[in-house]
Amino acid sequence: MSVPRLSPLQLMEKLISFPTVSRDTNLPLVDWVEEYLNGHGITAHRFYNEDQDKAAIFAHVGPERPGGVVALRDDMDALPVTEQNDLPFRSTVRATYNGQETGVMHACGHDAHTAMLMGAATILKDLADEQRLPGTVRLLFQPSEEAQDVEGKSGGMRMVEEGALDGLDAVFG
Repeated sequence: MSVPRLSPLQLMEKLISFPTVSRDTNLPLVDWVEEYLNGHGITAHRFYNEDQDKAAIFAHVGPERPGGVVALRDDMDALPVTEQNDLPFRSTVRATYNGQETGVMHACGHDAHTAMLMGAATILKDLADEQRLPGTVRLLFQPSEEAQDVEGKSGGMRMVEEGALDGLDAVFG
């Protein structure tokens, strides 16, 4: 399946429509990111939390070569904040947080982080296809940076437990 390539700004505008508070399900966002990556020839994988309502994504770009393996990481969660602007791509998502209805938005730049990683993924894939990528890049899309689950673990801790950092030479992000 092929999907249109979007600029980082277009990706960010699209991501704004998928804000998810750390403790809520993030599956619509994960579905869209995974579809975009797969549509560009980047095989994305997901793993879930214990309740199957939140997922992280990881993918690899480039061949396994002596150049090593580095990871680029982003964070995907949003905050319970109502977006107050008139932009056509603003978040209109509402959710219940601590018993109160509120708006939800990417108030701390996680939409930009995800857009940049998705944009980097397509550029790195192009380089790999041209055999100009000297090693492998692991892409890590992390949920729940802003909160912990019932066991007190964040999305990053869960990713480490699932082996997301195994075999890496370096991590950026």
